[in-house]
Formats: sequence, C-alpha cells, structure tokens
Amino acid sequence: MIARDVAVELLGEGPLSTEKVTLVFNADDVDASVRAFVDGGATVVKPVRTLDAAGSKRAVLHDPGGVLLEVSRPVGSWGSLLDESRT
Repeated sequence: MIARDVAVELLGEGPLSTEKVTLVFNADDVDASVRAFVDGGATVVKPVRTLDAAGSKRAVLHDPGGVLLEVSRPVGSWGSLLDESRT
C-alpha cells in the first residue's frame, strides 16, 4: 500500500475515491487490461489517461459488485519505487 501523500507526490494526484477499499492492478498494457475488465462486466469510472511525460497510465473502474478497481502502468520514479519494494 502507498500512503495518499506519497501518491500525490509521485503521481500528481491521490486516490480517486473515498472508498474504503480500492484494488490496484499494475499492468504493462493498461488499455488491454481495461478491455478485459469491461468484458468481464466492469464499468469505466475514469477512462485510461496518460499521467506524465514518462508514459504512466491510469484508469478506474467498478467491478460488477461495485468494488473500485484501478489499473495503472507506473513508470519513471513511480515505477522505480514499486520495483524496489519487490526486492
């Protein structure tokens, strides 16, 4: 998990919801992942958009049960932070 203030610092914006739980998926191909979620019944809340010049992308959906889903492709300093957390 990443604190709201860290997300704002790295992405320029914080979580897009006040929901208690948001499932976040990191994907190499955000567009394809969003299509797969939609094919499975999810609805798009915020479409795919590019967040920065490095090519970070993000989309937000609701799954059929109403759970908020975020699909992102972190690159640059954001991606480096995630890579470090996996080691």
